[in-house]
Amino acid sequence: MRKHLLTGTALVAASVIALGSTAIAADKKMKPSISVNGYGDFVVGSVLDSDVDQNASSADVHVDSEIHFNGRATLDSGIKLHMRVELEGQSNAGKGPSTAGDTIDEAYLSVSGSFGQIILGPTENAASKMITKYAGSWGTGVGQNLSFDGTQWVADVSGIGGGGSQSRLSPGSGDQEKISYISPSFSGFQVGASYIPYLSGKGVEDSNAVSDVTASGNSDGIAAAVTYGGKVDAVSLGFGLGMLNVPGNTDGDPDVEQWIAAAKVGFGPVSVAGAYKRHDTEGGERDILDVGIRHVQGANSFSLVGTTVTPDNGDASYSAAIASYARALGPGVKMHLNVHWNDSDNGKDGADAKSNTGTAVSVGTTVVF
Repeated sequence: MRKHLLTGTALVAASVIALGSTAIAADKKMKPSISVNGYGDFVVGSVLDSDVDQNASSADVHVDSEIHFNGRATLDSGIKLHMRVELEGQSNAGKGPSTAGDTIDEAYLSVSGSFGQIILGPTENAASKMITKYAGSWGTGVGQNLSFDGTQWVADVSGIGGGGSQSRLSPGSGDQEKISYISPSFSGFQVGASYIPYLSGKGVEDSNAVSDVTASGNSDGIAAAVTYGGKVDAVSLGFGLGMLNVPGNTDGDPDVEQWIAAAKVGFGPVSVAGAYKRHDTEGGERDILDVGIRHVQGANSFSLVGTTVTPDNGDASYSAAIASYARALGPGVKMHLNVHWNDSDNGKDGADAKSNTGTAVSVGTTVVF
């Protein structure tokens, strides 16, 4: 039943788009437009101290960049269309520590109006889009990203730290094909949900093949969230609760289950945020705590963010923190200086035991255009 309802919703959305496109073509004043924007982050850094061997040279250069193509149109009915395609600058590596790159990151269509927003295509699920801005380091960091860059400089011997989805509601890469809905804001409250046909294999992101639910993997996933954003006197407040569940197809495929609670409070130039995420899957159960604080003073920004990851099945551990200073150099351009620290232990005994504590420093320039 759920699949039939979702299929019907997608067909209705597609029909609205098709009918509206005819109206646009007939009216030159409403001709769709396209714009290009994106970002680039160019960083130089060095490991200052580490208990385990690093690369031959502890100094390195890291680059993360994307170009975004945005097509927009407004229908006669007032409904707005936004098509977005994101081109990776480092397609051989992808974001963060991943070595499985992808030339195109996200490619989706957004249909929005008084009814809310419908999103079709590979992009983050609705719950992740709604909650990430309140989730600890994501809502307060001014320099390098704790999830993407926490293990880039100092080695993580536990294997449980880092990764783009560390404190986001995301089952792995996060950009599987999906259909999402986000409601309008009602007195600051919003709800949203996503249907994820298939988590891995056919039909994930770039293939239009029909999802094979009889093969090994996870399918028929659901993500949902409720958030609030508003002000109480001079204090800004935002919080969210979200969940994600992607059942396994066969007995050998464990369900992927996650839930998260996040909140952010702002007092003038100071903001504080925190998130607790629970990730449950066979062999991967873990608790993630992510916190951060930011202070803005004119063109200068300071932040201190930290995380701990604790698995249920063993004594492995991972903790990390980044202290950052950022200076706005002009519209869309900032310089940032970061001091990295992390501590990890694989929880094993004897000859297999490994632990590492280390620090690093990095300085970079971010350009958003």
